Amino acid sequence: MVIDVSGHGAKAAIVMAMMRAVIHSSPCGMADPACVLQHLNRHFEFLWDTNMFATAIMGVLDVRSRSFRVASAGHMPPLLIRGTNVTEMPMANAPLLLWNEIADPPIAEFTLEAGDRVVFYTDGITDRCGPHDSRFDLTRVMSSFARNSGLDLQAMLTELDRELDAFACTTEPDDDQTVLAVEIR
Repeated sequence: MVIDVSGHGAKAAIVMAMMRAVIHSSPCGMADPACVLQHLNRHFEFLWDTNMFATAIMGVLDVRSRSFRVASAGHMPPLLIRGTNVTEMPMANAPLLLWNEIADPPIAEFTLEAGDRVVFYTDGITDRCGPHDSRFDLTRVMSSFARNSGLDLQAMLTELDRELDAFACTTEPDDDQTVLAVEIR
């Protein structure tokens, strides 16, 4: 699961820490990503009338069958790396967390193959500023993964981090940068 709370500083960090704890109290356990998103959203109903929001994406992988079920609330779709081909996994989005009720978040189901890599990320990656207010956009992220797909998973992610830093020159990130990746063996 990846969650990105709006804003910066103590308020966003506190809400994120509370969300982390609430996830584990879901009445449906961790097997149903849509139910977890609904539970998380309802728990924070007291924030619905504020200007705070969050995006979230949760995937459940059955390692035996290689079935992967994903639900998202306003978050970018995960990337599928299969060989040197990098694509966004097609899926529908539920509304953002912390705005209103989320009724029946859509669940996307995929069958993964040996060697596939699935990558979740936050917009701090694709919004990283570079020269002349340019961004390290999704095309650059996907190109990095395609170019480095022959490396082991950790090395591929390290190369992305190196490219982000080189792109930004001396500019520090103004948002958190999260990448979560899994490889099917």
